[in-house]
Parts: sequence; C-alpha cells; structure tokens
Amino acid sequence: MGDFDPSAIVGSVHSHSAGNHLPSSGNDQEPGDIQHLTGLVAYSGNPSARLYIVAQNQGPAGFVPYNQINIYNQSTIQQARDNFTPGPEVNPDGTPCPGT
Repeated sequence: MGDFDPSAIVGSVHSHSAGNHLPSSGNDQEPGDIQHLTGLVAYSGNPSARLYIVAQNQGPAGFVPYNQINIYNQSTIQQARDNFTPGPEVNPDGTPCPGT
C-alpha cells in the first residue's frame, strides 16, 4: 500500500450481483464479507470502519432498478446475515447518510 496510513481507512466497498444485498459469510480458507470487515478493522485499527455493499435492486414489472448501497459495521454485519435482513440503505433519496 506504499506510504499509506491504515488509520485513515473508514470503509470498504464491495459489489454484489443484482438483488444480493446481504453480506456473505465464509471461513478462514474462503473469507466472505464478514471476515473482510473484521480484517479491515484489525488492519486499520478503526473499530468504526464500515463495509458498503452495492448491488442493483430488483422489483416488480415496471420497477426501475438502481444500484442500491447498504451499510454494515462490526455490530450489524453478522446479525444482518443471520436474520437475512439487509443493512440500512445509504442515501436513497439524496438525504444525509444515517448515523450508523
């Protein structure tokens, strides 16, 4: 990473396939999004680091899809995966991002 201060890292962005807004699980041999965020927090030393997942959303006929961005942090990522509930959508209507 060259001359880069890891503490400056605030998050990471991953793209997923259409309709896939949940973080992926994995294991030590094949890490997923959950392990990625854990490693990012450890590497940066920033416990507030976040993971943003970008995926085109889907809807009924006539729905105009767009690239939806969902946010996760260390305290929400596993719960989102376990409950099959995507994290909050970031900036869906051009409004300020939530304080998550």
